[in-house]
Amino acid sequence: MLVKLVPGLTPAQVLDLVTTRGGIERATVPALRLVVVDVPAAQAQAIRARYLKDSRVRSVEVDQQRKTAATPSDPLYSMQWNLPKIGWDNVFGSVTPSGTATIAILDTGVDASHPDLAGRVLPGYSAFAGSNPATDPNGHGTEMAGITVATTDNQTGIAGVAYSGVSIIPVQVLDSTGVGQDSDIVNGVIWAADNGANVILMPFSNTGFSQTLQDAVSYAWSKGVVLIAATGNNGSSSATYPAGDADVVGVSATDQNDALWSGSNYGADTFIAAPGVSIPTTEPGGTYISISGTSASSAMVAGVAAFERAADPAASNAVIVGRLAQDADPAGTAQQTGN
Repeated sequence: MLVKLVPGLTPAQVLDLVTTRGGIERATVPALRLVVVDVPAAQAQAIRARYLKDSRVRSVEVDQQRKTAATPSDPLYSMQWNLPKIGWDNVFGSVTPSGTATIAILDTGVDASHPDLAGRVLPGYSAFAGSNPATDPNGHGTEMAGITVATTDNQTGIAGVAYSGVSIIPVQVLDSTGVGQDSDIVNGVIWAADNGANVILMPFSNTGFSQTLQDAVSYAWSKGVVLIAATGNNGSSSATYPAGDADVVGVSATDQNDALWSGSNYGADTFIAAPGVSIPTTEPGGTYISISGTSASSAMVAGVAAFERAADPAASNAVIVGRLAQDADPAGTAQQTGN
């Protein structure tokens, strides 16, 4: 459970709260006055009710799971159709960023040893004890990394959207199956915001709203971070989160014809769309793969946002998000593809 506390409690008072109300304290998020409490599933409702009756508690939420929003499809294609589609070929070779920027990829980790990511991966954070965020037991995080920052013009593999001036910070909050708890995701958002991330990429989704996750997002936004999230791959107009949270750029997926991909979610939480079908990218072990889904689309937008920040270091997160909307080409309806 995610237990949000009232201000001003001492560590001793927090310990007393958990001891008397039930469960085992697993983690804390001081920036949000949050305690993560493990409880037996069969007793969850009863224990939640006890916490809610305590004047020291502001709110209690279920620690929900969120899943990755991309599915590997075909082997790597010889051409990255997605880059010319967003005008990348008109920028490469003519724009060199004057500054630098970082993208925190909240995912399964990143294989920092991949030849096409060499020198682009900074030290990161893992929510899992003993795990190295510069490794990736699943592959999804490495796929996001390749789309955003794969080394360009190096006679190897693919080109990244942010071809210069941008590095990534692997923030491992999803496990080897691509699933993560809100408590770990919240910690990851806070850690990234506190450790210099200019852009936070969240390529996962869930239909359940979490006020705690919204609080973490708002905290990151207040520190100048641009937050990007995938809308999901269910072909549904139902809102998902964190794409539907305030201050988050929700991204749907389009195909080679600028049409909404059949599997893409859409609706009120969609701020913008980007190519998301058969996108070549990096895979752990030095290989490559082609993936489809709104995760790939969100990674493309994250790459653009970070490149914007590197090219204009003084630009605020609000300015960068405004530019994303202003510079987007018309495609589909507003409900399908946002701006």
